[in-house]
Formats: sequence, structure tokens, C-alpha cells
Amino acid sequence: MTVDYRICQRDGSYRWFRAEGAPKRSPDGSIARWYGTCEDIHERMLAIEALRQSEAFSRSVLESSSDCITVLDIAGNIQFMNHHALRAAGIDTHAKVIGRHWSNLWPREYAPHIADAVLVASQGCGCRFSLPYAPADGPPRWWDVHLGPIREADGKPGRLLAAARDVTEQKRAQENITHVAHHDFLTGLPNRMKFNETLKETLSRSDGAEVAVLVLDLDDFKEINDTRGHAVGDALLQQVAERLTKVTEKAGPLARLGGDEFAVIHAVSASGVAPLELAESVVGTMKEPFEIGGDHLQAGVSVGVAVTRRSGQQVEELFKEADIALYQAKADGGSTARLYEAAMQEAIHTRQALKHDLLSALERGELSLAYQPLMDLSSGRVRCFEALLRWQHPVRGVVSPVEFIPLAEATWTCPGKVESSQ
Repeated sequence: MTVDYRICQRDGSYRWFRAEGAPKRSPDGSIARWYGTCEDIHERMLAIEALRQSEAFSRSVLESSSDCITVLDIAGNIQFMNHHALRAAGIDTHAKVIGRHWSNLWPREYAPHIADAVLVASQGCGCRFSLPYAPADGPPRWWDVHLGPIREADGKPGRLLAAARDVTEQKRAQENITHVAHHDFLTGLPNRMKFNETLKETLSRSDGAEVAVLVLDLDDFKEINDTRGHAVGDALLQQVAERLTKVTEKAGPLARLGGDEFAVIHAVSASGVAPLELAESVVGTMKEPFEIGGDHLQAGVSVGVAVTRRSGQQVEELFKEADIALYQAKADGGSTARLYEAAMQEAIHTRQALKHDLLSALERGELSLAYQPLMDLSSGRVRCFEALLRWQHPVRGVVSPVEFIPLAEATWTCPGKVESSQ
């Protein structure tokens, strides 16, 4: 028999003792006498009480934490979960989890990851990771988890502490920020930044397969936007985006680069459609009028197409070629598609050089007027003269008015239109 008891001392304090006794029996089984021991266990009881209070304090701290706290043994078996952790896991009592391995609470596909984290922490190193967890009675939530060792007096890991925090809203906010940074707010399409990233990735893994870039520009958008207002212009862009999405959905990603400019990445081998054929389909689908606010608006599209000619072609180079083809489509009257050819770039260089020379042609005295009389056939008299502009280039010689008059009209602001006669 063992009895723990307290004795009140003279000063009014108490002291703990432990008495142990056992009977000494006679041969007939009767008790002949008693013998036993008395031990002062006061310090031990104080230590036990201090430990109990410490554990109670620790438990209260863990319970008061807003994080989901789980205490594991060194092998990863659950020893304690605070009420936040139990509620997050959809568990109503400790009895259902004590002794189970922590990985059993997570989705099966993450069990190896959890086991690796327990191994790292048991060796004395903390680790941090984020995983989704979906309880049986609720939607999945994202948790940021820190798992680390609880060290014993000798400094070795004795238990493990897992602190998990719900970061679902932060993750959603971050995903929203990322989405906004990579998508156009008006149409919801990927923006130029996302398009460039996708194109770069596509070219890096194309393995020599043809990749085409289609750059699209509305022909009459500025006039519609200026005369009908920005609200109508925005509505038009949204409808254009919807129509382009349908016609290009099997070709590849569609993006709005800005303003009324769109672009498509076309993996030729995947769709089986020739790039120029796709571009002509885009032009054709845009010929149908758009209905906005009861009005029917016509907005054609010009398309420039560039196709990779070699493995490792750079994004900037392919984009430049598509822009040149678009420029040619615009120059040909719009509402058409053009495939990039090297001659297009040469023509642009020639045009830019002529434009540069034309800006100083007047100062250098290279421009002159030729007068052509206009006759009245009934009387045979000269009624007036038509002034015709001529350009004698120091290197090119006589430049045809067909070449430089459109440049002059695009470059100079004049009260009247410059006319020429061939």
C-alpha cells in the first residue's frame, strides 16, 4: 500500500510525504505485524506540479494561437492538436487523431511530401511548404506550414511542432495580381507581356516545327472611336475579341497587345491550317458588321503573318517580320492578309530612305514645278495651268511622283492636297 499525504508544519506550511506499508503474516495467514517506509517527496511533488502547470500553460498558449498547431512525436505521429487544427481538419475530438501519422490527414498525393518533411525536421532542421487541404465538409484551402523540432535538454529533437496558417485569401490575391499583370482588363485576353512570354516558351520547345505569329489591326477603329465615343470603341473591342477567340481557338493563344492591335500564336503542325489560310479566315469573319447599341458598325481587319524560318528564331525578330507584313497589308488597302517576304523589308527601307531625303529636298533645291496648260477645246484657248511637282534626286535621278507624292502627303501638313500628273 502506498499513500501520498501532506503534513502541516508549525509554521503553517505543508510538506509532502509518501508512506509505503506491507503486512507480515503468520503461517496461518493472519497479520502478525506491519512494516513500511516513509519518504519525503516534497521536492518531487513541487517539480511535478511545476511540470503540470508548465504543460497547462503550454497547452493554453497553443490553444490561444490563431494558427493550427500540431505536436508530433519524432516519428511524425500526432500527440496534440489545438482546436483550430481540429476544426480545420474537420475533426471533433482528439481521440480520433492521437497516435495517427500526420501524413494521414493530408490528401494521399501529398503523403510522400509530408513524410519527407517529417524526416527533415526529425534530423533537427526546420522546413516550410504550402499545400492545399480540403476537409470533407468544405472547399479546399491553402495552408502555409512550418515544421520544426522541439529540442530536449540535451539539444536533440524530442518532438516536432507543426504550425499551419490559412493563406487562401493571400494566394487568391496574389493570383489575381498575377492575372491582372498578364491580362487585358477590357477583353480579358492575355496582354503583350503574357503574349511575349508564351511566344518565347513556344519557340523554345518547338523543336524546329513551324510557328507563326499573326498580328492584327482594325482598319477603321480610330474613326469609330473618335466619332462614336470611347464607350462604343470599348464595346467594339470586346466584340472583336469574342469573334477572334472563336475563329482562332484551335490555332493557339490570342492576345490584345494594346489599342486595336491583337496577335495570335499559331502552332502550324498542331492545327494543320496554313498560317495565311488562318489569317484570311480572320479577315473574312470580321467582314460581318458589329451591332452596338442598335447600330451596325463595320470594322475590317488587316493581318500580318510571319513564320519561323529556322530553329532558335528570336521573339523580337518574328514580331518585327509580322509587323512588316501588317504594314504591307495596310498599304495594300486594308481588310487583307499578307505573309512576310524579305522584299517587304527592302521596300520599307527604300520608303524610309526616300522619306528622309524628301524632308530636305526643298532646302537642297531638288524640287521644281512643271506647268501643264489646260485647253478649252471649244475655243482652243489656254484656260489655266496645272502646276506639277517634280523631284530630281542627286543619286536616284528623277523620282516618279507616284513614289514621292504619297510620302509628301503623309509627311507634310498642307492647306490643299498635292496633286501630280504622270
